[in-house]
Amino acid sequence: MELRRLVVSLPPGQWDERWLHSVTRWGEVRSLHVLKYDEREVTAVVDLRPPGPGFDPRRLVDRETVLRCELLSRDPGGGVTCLMRLRHRAVPLYRLVLRRTDLSFDPLLEVREGEMRVSIRGSTEGLQRLIREADRIGFRWRIVRFSAADFTRSTILESLTPRQREALRLAHRLGYYEKPKRVRLAKLAEILGVAKPTAMEHLRLAEKKVLDSIL
Repeated sequence: MELRRLVVSLPPGQWDERWLHSVTRWGEVRSLHVLKYDEREVTAVVDLRPPGPGFDPRRLVDRETVLRCELLSRDPGGGVTCLMRLRHRAVPLYRLVLRRTDLSFDPLLEVREGEMRVSIRGSTEGLQRLIREADRIGFRWRIVRFSAADFTRSTILESLTPRQREALRLAHRLGYYEKPKRVRLAKLAEILGVAKPTAMEHLRLAEKKVLDSIL
């Protein structure tokens, strides 16, 4: 089955932007890497550019939309990476995708000028059916791209189990492979919700599969 990628941009009103309003009081949101998602809450690693130094993540917690905010790292350009737990309302697009076994969200979401950019992977038939269903219920979105998924990268990632893939993506995203490390294995395991030896095993197996695919 050929894997395709549908990239769409959701305008305000088509996704729950309440948490964005809470977070952007303290800076610009650049991207979200979703770790867990259900009908009520999202746990995500969020890239944020605060307006100045001395950012205190505890000031973001309002108990209404931002339930948790933990600072993970700071970059030299002034940006910060935080672990956040956010309350939200599930929009129709997520319900349409989550009830299908042949479609999946890319965990990396982008926020651009108030719009949420979402990437969905699946078969040509599955994505075309999603487009028809979204049109039928009057869901407003802008299709940015509908193309073949990147062959090399997608094929390698698809060879991993979901937990291996998530561990590897998160480790790379948070700077685990940088020198010096920006995140330690213990923190990585905590974010993933697994024991430290389990996180290490996920990474070891994922690294081996990736290396076997390219060497």
